[in-house]
Amino acid sequence: MKDSIPDHPNDRDYFFGKDGNIYQVFGYTHYLEKIHCLMKYIKVSELDENVFYWYSASREAHYKRVIPNYSVKTAIKNISKHQYQQFSKIYDTDFILYPKSEIQQYLLPRNKLKRTIDVIYQQDTHRMSNLPNKLKEALEIALIISDKVKIPMEDIGITGSILWDASHKQSDIDITIYGIENALKLLKNSAILVQNYPKIRRLNVTELMNVASKFSLKSGLSQEDCAVFTSLKPYLFYYNDQFLSIAFCPKEEEIEVNPLASENTRLSNIEKYSRVVLKAQVSNVDWGYFYPAIVYIKYVTNSDENNNETQLHEDILKKIKRIVIFEREISGYFNQGDNIEISGLLQKVEHAPKKVVLNGSINENFQKDDEIYQIVIGTKENYGNEYIKNLEV
Repeated sequence: MKDSIPDHPNDRDYFFGKDGNIYQVFGYTHYLEKIHCLMKYIKVSELDENVFYWYSASREAHYKRVIPNYSVKTAIKNISKHQYQQFSKIYDTDFILYPKSEIQQYLLPRNKLKRTIDVIYQQDTHRMSNLPNKLKEALEIALIISDKVKIPMEDIGITGSILWDASHKQSDIDITIYGIENALKLLKNSAILVQNYPKIRRLNVTELMNVASKFSLKSGLSQEDCAVFTSLKPYLFYYNDQFLSIAFCPKEEEIEVNPLASENTRLSNIEKYSRVVLKAQVSNVDWGYFYPAIVYIKYVTNSDENNNETQLHEDILKKIKRIVIFEREISGYFNQGDNIEISGLLQKVEHAPKKVVLNGSINENFQKDDEIYQIVIGTKENYGNEYIKNLEV
């Protein structure tokens, strides 16, 4: 059974292009006929014995991964040579904008889980015996999360290589949780998973320092500080000594009233302020666990680290309303009320969406001003020198 292309493609969806390659959807805001994405795997016909390949059982084909890890640097390289490279007004940068008409097969994480559950309920012994081990483990985790955290199964998905039938012994287990309410519920109750299931555990010191090392490279912060901040993330787990990746995505109805951008939104960099350092207080993190993450802030002031040339005038400081984060490491370790220091790119936002969902309800006139400012983290301008410090720890 094939999945139809949704009206609102979501982060961590996958698809096969007509070129035979595999793409991962980037974010939750897209054009009507084109999808922001990165090319993650390419189909290969001739194999090199010195190279590791993913084998898709459903496609009976081998694939090579072409984006080794996620950062602004690897994304730029991934995008730069693609035939569908195009400037995106939504993100104010070049992207792969893949035409929906050129998609061969679309893959939805929630449908993968649903079809797996159907096999179990139908007691199809032949199909049950042929389920890959990683898929069985992902199913077990989904059932645990649903039972103990009280997240409906229809709001959980399975993504990554398991989604396109190419998992192997060392594959991560990639789970998606949909909806603001469900994301906050898991974050609040994550300890239940560790306390009740020996297979699920927190990161040990070595694993924590490995994540902190990547964080440090992208942010410029010390590895020790990055380890402290990473330890505050309640959604990082291992399952049977394999990394358990839990990603949060908005529901379709939330995407329709997302605060990031609409077709009328326009972004522009302020060249003089390519990097600013500010202090602020977090006012809302409802969208702070999605990708890209949006964190609302208040009481914004200049940091002592700003030199005279990058000191922002009070008129601009009052209009800085949010942080938009494109580096997954630099999010998830601060909460409403926390005081933070931010280093990033200053951007002007014109015509930000006014009707948005926050605090559990739709606000019809959330963004009253036609012009606000935001700080962007995860840019080519500041790679290696952009961060959020939680000043509470």
